Amino acid sequence: HTIVEAHPQMYKRAMDAGWGSKQGVNLFFGRWQQVLPTLPSNSFDAIYYDAYAEDDSDMQQLHHLLPKLLKPGGVYSFFNGMCPRNFFFQGVACQVVVVELERLGFVTEFFPLQLEAPPGDVDWQGVQRRYFHSDTYYLPHAVFKPSNNTTHEGARGAGGESNQLGQSTAAAAAGGGSLPS
Repeated sequence: HTIVEAHPQMYKRAMDAGWGSKQGVNLFFGRWQQVLPTLPSNSFDAIYYDAYAEDDSDMQQLHHLLPKLLKPGGVYSFFNGMCPRNFFFQGVACQVVVVELERLGFVTEFFPLQLEAPPGDVDWQGVQRRYFHSDTYYLPHAVFKPSNNTTHEGARGAGGESNQLGQSTAAAAAGGGSLPS
């Protein structure tokens, strides 16, 4: 288990709670942009990225590191807060991620999950930047399936895998239905 924590107080809290000395846990202080490139190749079975307060260029930078870090068959997911206020733009953003990750050797799906508390729930009253504006969250699930044309830098040649999700997401973004299940 590897944790990269950039916030000094959260890092201190994790250290105080003993995470720095737990067997099988590597706790790094710093931004992922500095830490991840130093880690060994093919060293992760799964990577979860909390993309909150990061922008598209940060996510793209991380995506280009994934083929180096993940083992073949490894899973990648992230907090999907992309375009949360607009269903159309959220569908477009999800499709962009599908295409980007496909070029890097991933097969990506977004699984719809019903949220327990609807977005108008009192828990959100007074919160300026809500996480969700819908009663459905689209959980990203990307599996790294490198081909002979996939490199650690993420360059991908012709003949990569395609998936049915792309057409479904594009149709949803164009108003043709819901995001894919």
